[in-house]
Amino acid sequence: MFCRVALLFDTSFAFDRAIIRGIAKFILFNRSWILFRQSPYERWQNSQMPLKEQLIKWKPDGIIARETDNINDLFDLNIPLIVSPVSEPFPDYTNIVSDNFAIGAIAAEYFINKGYTNFGYCGLENYKWVKERYEGFYSKINKSEHKFLKYKRQNIKEEGNWENEQQAISVWLTFLPKPFALLCCTDEVAYQVVQAAKLVNILIPEEIAVIGVDNDEFICNICNPQLSSIDQNAELLGYEAAKKLQELMSGIANENAIILVPPKNIITRRSSNILAVEDRNLQKALNYIASNTTTKIIKVDEVVASTYLSRRTLENRFQTILKRSIKGEIIRMKIETIKQILGDKQFNISEVASVSGFPSTDSFCHYFKEHTGITPGTYREKIL
Repeated sequence: MFCRVALLFDTSFAFDRAIIRGIAKFILFNRSWILFRQSPYERWQNSQMPLKEQLIKWKPDGIIARETDNINDLFDLNIPLIVSPVSEPFPDYTNIVSDNFAIGAIAAEYFINKGYTNFGYCGLENYKWVKERYEGFYSKINKSEHKFLKYKRQNIKEEGNWENEQQAISVWLTFLPKPFALLCCTDEVAYQVVQAAKLVNILIPEEIAVIGVDNDEFICNICNPQLSSIDQNAELLGYEAAKKLQELMSGIANENAIILVPPKNIITRRSSNILAVEDRNLQKALNYIASNTTTKIIKVDEVVASTYLSRRTLENRFQTILKRSIKGEIIRMKIETIKQILGDKQFNISEVASVSGFPSTDSFCHYFKEHTGITPGTYREKIL
């Protein structure tokens, strides 16, 4: 028995493409799906026939769709529907939603761990998800120790054009305290910020470190310097959406729900790959940890030896400036590195252990669970 499923997404968006990849993973184990998905050429060819009429003619058993202007037409079909909302979730349907608050929070923690004290946010206005990312970012900033500035960027389509926006961003960047850590609501906005910085000779990341959201590899790689970005884990959203739709079409479930998925990780590229500390010995210590933590189990004495300071003096500087010990920083960096490797499906757990410098898989699993509370396998299941 085949299920006819319509996928209504805009594949010009990296987020939508990732959702479709997640749906494709589900279909690998559920081969009964027949898909309706229009390419841009097909949309143009069929532009004379409203989408609702096309769907009525095709007779889908279920739909997974991005919110669009004609979303009410899909509601009228009265068939199982999963929605990826752009604004507010739709209360009578199952919605798939990124954990936008968590996206902002991990960006703040990332910058704080690099030693920044000046923070900012650049985003579109009037979108719930943009505000949630801002709130998550802002909530982690210690207001007594850190300075925070927000750029209220307007929707270009409504308020102006690219050139005017570039000029406004350039002026704002000029007056920011340096070094500065900046989260942008999307990769598109981050790309525009990097271009604006060039207009006023501001160095990225030396003066302003920039992170976007979506991990759109096309945008991230054409950006110069290449753009760091947060992977929203949209593939998992797509997989969970497909799983839920199958239940709805099978009559196993009929309740409406919010499917909320946490972000996967931060993909560090050149635009944020720098540490905001002025103390040269601390810089040397941090650079040593960052350079060696991927393939080695680093000891505190090695880090001390990379500087001209005594262990006690260096420990004091770590505690004063970074609010953690040398050992704590080694563990933090090691765990973050391991998490990135675990996100690469080409390595199994034993290979991740070997690549990470552990003498055995057992010692690797014990180390990871000791410092995260979960096993490497459980972590991988959560993000993939």
